[in-house]
Amino acid sequence: REVALHIGSFRNVDLFHQGVYHLECRLFEFGGPEGRKDAVPHLLVPDNPSSGHADLLPASVLESEAAFRSSSVFIRFCEEELDINNVALYRIECPVDSDPPLMLEVKLMFADHTRSSRGKEETPSTPSMMGASDFIKVSEQHLQLTGVLSGVHAYCPVTFDEYHFCRVGLMAHSTLVDFRLRLPSGLPRGSASGNNFFLLADALTKLARGVQRRQTRPESGTEHP
Repeated sequence: REVALHIGSFRNVDLFHQGVYHLECRLFEFGGPEGRKDAVPHLLVPDNPSSGHADLLPASVLESEAAFRSSSVFIRFCEEELDINNVALYRIECPVDSDPPLMLEVKLMFADHTRSSRGKEETPSTPSMMGASDFIKVSEQHLQLTGVLSGVHAYCPVTFDEYHFCRVGLMAHSTLVDFRLRLPSGLPRGSASGNNFFLLADALTKLARGVQRRQTRPESGTEHP
């Protein structure tokens, strides 16, 4: 399964602090046969130099956290709206006969441009000097994606708590991009016995039935947990 996340614009409704903000997004599966499993971001559409925030902390894939970080924006005024326009792709495997929901974790990260965690003598004077270590998580939101194998195409504005009241335009799209046939556990490899043939035929039959069910199932969107 592949999921594309697009972060459009960041609108300040009533944020408690001026400063530099960005989002950290992580997608993972829960309730499946393997328990909790992270989806891996493998492609990131880079920043647009004309977006007005190219001098701030750029968008990046955080491999150690299986997440991606959006471009940073410098918020100064109430009702200010700035474009982020980042796209990240996530890929995750699942058995064809099950379609566990995916959870999208969105963290709102904040840095005070008047202070720095690197020491009093290195206090940055401009937002462009803020590094990744200067940001802290101030709020968090979770969204649940269901019916991912059937295809999800949804727009969901993300908001946070009353002290960090902002709106982020987010779109999610999913599709099935590949099939991989793996032999059942306990099946001897390299053997051409009749028993192995029937086991392989059974696996192919389950695969075909699963595909047929996905094609006839009505489309689903996103829902809050």
